[in-house]
Formats: sequence, C-alpha cells, structure tokens
Amino acid sequence: MLTRLASKIAAALVKLYGEFGAWNRLEKEILAANGGRAACRIDRRSLEKLTTSEFDRVRLTLPQLVALDRFLVMNNFHSLLHNERGLIDGIAESLEIVFVVAARFSELLADQAVAGWDLRCVQKLLSTRLGRLQSRIFDVQDRADWEEHREEFSGSAQIFIGSQAANPGVVPVFVEMLHLDPDAPQSIDALPFLIVSADRDKETNVFLRRRSEAAEILGADAVADLEGKHRALILDGEVFIGTDTEDYALIVAQRDARDGHIRVVLSGLRGPGTGYLGEILKSGEPPLLLPPVNRNQTHLPIQVTAYRLKLEPGTRERGRKRWRVANAALVRPPQLIEFVDGRWRFDVRGPDDPPVEEM
Repeated sequence: MLTRLASKIAAALVKLYGEFGAWNRLEKEILAANGGRAACRIDRRSLEKLTTSEFDRVRLTLPQLVALDRFLVMNNFHSLLHNERGLIDGIAESLEIVFVVAARFSELLADQAVAGWDLRCVQKLLSTRLGRLQSRIFDVQDRADWEEHREEFSGSAQIFIGSQAANPGVVPVFVEMLHLDPDAPQSIDALPFLIVSADRDKETNVFLRRRSEAAEILGADAVADLEGKHRALILDGEVFIGTDTEDYALIVAQRDARDGHIRVVLSGLRGPGTGYLGEILKSGEPPLLLPPVNRNQTHLPIQVTAYRLKLEPGTRERGRKRWRVANAALVRPPQLIEFVDGRWRFDVRGPDDPPVEEM
C-alpha cells in the first residue's frame, strides 16, 4: 500500500508527465530547476517507477527529495516537506537571491553609501534560510543604473529594499508587475497602491505623488490630515498617514512570469518601517499566497500585506534621534490583487482557492 508521501509524489508526477509529455524531459526540468547539481538528478526510470507499483524500489536521497519538492512547489503543488509555507519559503525556492538596495552619496564618507535600515533588513534576511543560498547585493544609484543591469539578475529571486521614494529599482519593478506603460500617465485611482510624498521628496514618480494630486482623485477630506513632513500610504483607496511615532510598511510580491521566481518589494514610509519588514519575514509572516505561474495569464496576481508600526525613540547617533519599532500590527492582511475587467482588484483568498479568471 502506498504511504501518504508516496501517494502525493505519484499523483504529482502523473500530472507533470501529462504536461511535459516525456520522463526524460521531466528529468531535465527537475535538474534545471535545481541548478544542474548532480546530487539533485533523478533519472527518468526512477521518476516513472515512482508512479507505479515499483515505487518501493526507488531510494531517493535527501538532496533528491528536496530537489523534487522544490520543483513541485514551483509547478503548482503543495510542498512535500513543509505544512505551512511563508513568503520567505517561496523566495527560497530559488537558488540565488539578489538584494536590490539604494546607494546615495554620503557627504560624511564622500562616497556612495547604503542606508543603515536597509542593511539591517538584509542582515535579518540573511540570518534565515535565505542565508544558506547564494546571494548578492546590488546597490542601485538611479533608474538608468537599474535598467542597465536588471537582466543580469533574471533567474534569481529579487528583494527590493526601500520604497519608491528611496530605491530607484522599485518603480520599474512595480511598472512591470502591474503591466503599465512606462511612458503613459497613470491615474491615481487606477493604481492599487502608492505613496503621497513629503516635503523633503524633491522628485516624484508614478508611485510617489504630491498631496495636490491625491486630493484631486480622493477628495480634499481624504488627505486633509496630511502634513508636509510625513508621507502617507494609499492602499486600495484607503489613506494611512505616517507620523513621528507611526510608520506604515508594505510587502508586495509577485512571481516573475519568465521563470516563476518571486520578486518582493519591502517598502516602509520611513527607514524604520523598511528595516522591520526583515524581522517580519524572518518570523515566517506573511504566509505565501502566490500561486505558481499560470502560462495562460498575462497579468499574474500580486500579494500585498500592510502593517502599522509603532515607533519609539531609541539611542542617539551622531546627535540625531534614532527610532526603533516597538510593535507591529496588520492593517491589511495578506491578500491577492488580480487583474479583472481591466482593473487591478483586491481579493482576499487563500492559497488553495481557485484563481480569478482573467478577462
């Protein structure tokens, strides 16, 4: 009699065989998904036997089982090895992680430097299972810098640290996620999320708007409480205003249609919010809701989670007050937004629910 694990493997392989059409092709696909590592290779005869009464003659090594599990998860199957998966587990499906951080000129160092909050976020993430994978950090100086190098990172999971007000790589990836025309003006009410700028923001972009623009769409009452020194998050038409002691942060994730790897934006209105998102991912939150890539969809679903962060003064550094996060709470639970009837729409669904059909 088949064990539960063997039954799950057999059912998945039968389904995959129907999709790929040959065991030798399936063998190559599993190997490719695991970086071509010899220890991960499962030969076609073994794959076939796993679906028959000869399953008990196949002895999978631990690396082979992990390789098979990774491939199944990347192809719309539940994990064989994990009961509940967090977003960080989905990121770890890749063999390499690229951290994209903003580099700005520091007068103190007379050179390009990365914000301390961003580096703390990277440090937190590298202390998780992501630290066992190959990783590299790309410090992007401007949008042209990102456009020049972005193809170097295809085939890897990508984690963008910082908001569209801070990280020049975020706007291009948001444009790509939402399938926007980068040269066409975008109405605020057509965007599922954006930030209202503070007075200190010298430049704006499609996802970073002035208060006057937000008022035209949302109405003067909706933005009446906005102060010039603080940014605000607009999410699905709702306004979340940052203050001295309150920050808001957003986790936006989507699978890349080309390879299925996950790209994530960790975006706080301020540095403390961005930095603390690394702590949240490390804790196993939010859960992974993203389904595997559906080749019939042109607009893949996007997972969005929003947090309110209570801040309190910490130690002083170089005469400046340094804030720390006292606690965090969800203001929008993990949910998927999907492209339906020509618009991105919010929809609360679990990972096992069927996707909304694209119109």
